[in-house]
Amino acid sequence: MMATLIEHCARLLVDLGLNDVEPVHLASAFGNVPPRRLAPGEVLCVEGEPADSLFLLLLGGVRVQRADAQGQPREVAVLAAPSLVGHLALIDGSARSATCLAEGDVGLIALERSTYERLLTEASPRAAALRRVLMTSLAAQLASANARVQALAAAPPTVEATERDVDELSDLLQGLKVDRALERAAEAVEVVYTDEQRRNWRGLGAPPR
Repeated sequence: MMATLIEHCARLLVDLGLNDVEPVHLASAFGNVPPRRLAPGEVLCVEGEPADSLFLLLLGGVRVQRADAQGQPREVAVLAAPSLVGHLALIDGSARSATCLAEGDVGLIALERSTYERLLTEASPRAAALRRVLMTSLAAQLASANARVQALAAAPPTVEATERDVDELSDLLQGLKVDRALERAAEAVEVVYTDEQRRNWRGLGAPPR
């Protein structure tokens, strides 16, 4: 796996549309961490447990499960390599929002919280590459979930929502912890923009709506 780490990173960057990020830089962020292998069905992380790492999935897939209203595990997604797994909990410091199980033979690299936090502020090409991947991955997940929410909401009014539809919508709303991280950033931008508007329109009447 280590011999092809740059190739895995290159595939991930292509999937995310980050053609201006060098795969070697992203690989460098994970390069000092030994790879791990999981057997089919092996647990990667458990819903409700503290999050101490994120994972770069290199081989195989991961089944994502969440407990439903009755406390029973229900599959909500299957992630295939190459992809990032488990990074949402690190962003807002909360517990794992889902249980992840190996789908087939899985190869991955775990990036510990301490390394992740250092790379968030480190001034280096590898840190910049990781930050770009994190933000782009979060934006893609948010867009995908928003599209699914809109599809559920746009169902014909003559068709009653099934219990599974309601459960899925609940999973989307509860599982999108990225919303909170992006919302905080959006709020900060909005404050700056609103203050700038007030300065520009002061004495000129109400701003356009």
